[in-house]
Amino acid sequence: MECGDDSLFLALYRELTQRYFYSTTRLSVIDLVDGWHVYRKLFDLILDEASDNVKVEGCINPRSFYILPDWAFDILHEFVYQFQGFCQLRVTTFTNAANHGAQEGIPEKKNKVNNVIEVLSVLSSNRDAWAVETVLFYLHRLASVGEGSLVPAFKYLGIFSSVTLCRLECLLGDYRACLSALSPIKTSKNILVSSESDENNFFQLTSQEVVSDVFSARLSMAYHAGVSYLMLRRYKDSMKALSSICSFIQRGFKTGQFKNSPKSDQFSKLYDKMIALLAILTHLCVEPGLMDELVCKVVRDRHSKQLSKIDLGEVGYEDLFIFACPKFISPAVPDYDFVMNINSSFVHVCQDAYKSQVKHFVNEMACQRKMRKLKSYMKLYKSISVRKLGRLVFEDDILPLLLSHKQKTHKIGVSSELVDVPFDIRYFIHDDIIHVEEEEKKSRFEHYFISRISQNSQILKDVENILID
Repeated sequence: MECGDDSLFLALYRELTQRYFYSTTRLSVIDLVDGWHVYRKLFDLILDEASDNVKVEGCINPRSFYILPDWAFDILHEFVYQFQGFCQLRVTTFTNAANHGAQEGIPEKKNKVNNVIEVLSVLSSNRDAWAVETVLFYLHRLASVGEGSLVPAFKYLGIFSSVTLCRLECLLGDYRACLSALSPIKTSKNILVSSESDENNFFQLTSQEVVSDVFSARLSMAYHAGVSYLMLRRYKDSMKALSSICSFIQRGFKTGQFKNSPKSDQFSKLYDKMIALLAILTHLCVEPGLMDELVCKVVRDRHSKQLSKIDLGEVGYEDLFIFACPKFISPAVPDYDFVMNINSSFVHVCQDAYKSQVKHFVNEMACQRKMRKLKSYMKLYKSISVRKLGRLVFEDDILPLLLSHKQKTHKIGVSSELVDVPFDIRYFIHDDIIHVEEEEKKSRFEHYFISRISQNSQILKDVENILID
């Protein structure tokens, strides 16, 4: 063969083929299982190569240079995407099995029942396929290899493993782990990168700059980090992360930067989701200056009617969140010994993985709405009894809500973990009396001065043009 039977080259080629088939055809369960083995083979070879690849006399093995940043991210992104698809297929299969279980005696339903049984048989004989612990192992291992390697290709794989791990943890509903996965990127030092035109020419880049150069990775990281901040009640951080990337996308679409990109549809869909998340955040965090004005305009244009209905109490945030949130998954594997007697509890658990995240968010938003109502009354008093405040807001027992709020806004660990709940009143409760101390409001003038400086610069340019004329 022209590649000289190079095992790593062949593994990369198989992965590229698998990715193409997954994007163009509807793969069977056997194809998905085969894809699992394709990725395992590839990652095992990469990890073996990384362990054997050492710096010798100032030279780096050139064998690894053909894995470029975009390619490295596409491999890892597709790896988690196919894992997500396999988990969804498993739930869908068991749901269909539960629906068709009582229809085995119906002739016209026989083919569907047989198909479900065949899929269940394949799943049963491949219990270890796309196991979540193995998926996590590869991502963590590649991330650690990237941190300790001098080879740019392994650095790229390590960086984008962290980005992909961020996405996976968010899909699993572990939001703290999602943000922790990005720590190596935020704290990394410069890495040695070769020029594409000259492999002997090296320059320095930080991990954040590498991610920024691959826009798909930057977008994925911002979106899943934004969702995690939102679910952890760090609303300011969520708004900053989402607003920044939305502003960049707006400029990209306006200038035509993404027009010819094959991923422009994906960018547009994620952009719509992030705008919906920002619509929610504008109600939760009203501090000015956190969001670009053009992004604010898009949020108002698209969701003003829905937000006004939320203000009136006619609807909640549920529809916006369902549209904007990722498709949460459960990695649970059923007991295939009872494959013929469908384990309905497994189906409910896996379906609830998505529904429970939505329910958790809706419950949190209900608490936030009550707290805003309480806040409006607490601003009027320096002290008020718990019972009287409850009567004012028509709530029988508000003490659990107040205590829950204080617990949620309590500083956890380091200062960066301080929750940004939009509640600017400090208070404490003693003998069923709420003692209120409103924090001093800090005036912010920087936006005013920046806008005036910009206007002044424009006036000076106009004056210069007049003098020239």
